[in-house]
Amino acid sequence: MYFTSAQKKALTAVLVLFLCALAYREVESRLFPPPSVDFSVFEAKFAARFDSLQQVLAGDSLVPVRETVAQNLPQPAEGHSAEPAAATTVNINNAGIDQLTTLPGIGPKIAARIIEYRARTGKFQLPGDLMNVKGIGPKTYSKLQHRIVAQ
Repeated sequence: MYFTSAQKKALTAVLVLFLCALAYREVESRLFPPPSVDFSVFEAKFAARFDSLQQVLAGDSLVPVRETVAQNLPQPAEGHSAEPAAATTVNINNAGIDQLTTLPGIGPKIAARIIEYRARTGKFQLPGDLMNVKGIGPKTYSKLQHRIVAQ
């Protein structure tokens, strides 16, 4: 392989720059060594946390955790009970908007559509006829089918 004089000069310049960069890094690392990092505080915290987790896993400590969680839950507002309201059935043939909106997935607009559909077509023969109302599909119906009757 033969190099022209210009190529030889360029190659020499690149090699000299490379050697200068290596020398600079070496001198810099000797004059200004990197600061040592002390991980002892981190290791102590990690060991303490690891030990506490091992104690939790070794013992049956789920009961105290449940009690602690129950104590930290927000308390119901005054006038509201912590127990859910008893699920009552709703007769879709004579229920008003207030009763219909107690059903899961039924808001005021869909309740108004149910009443409008009932006024237009007459009483519902089967609870499944409720799916003829716009906005009530199989998914919504499956949520409320156990709470409705058509009498």
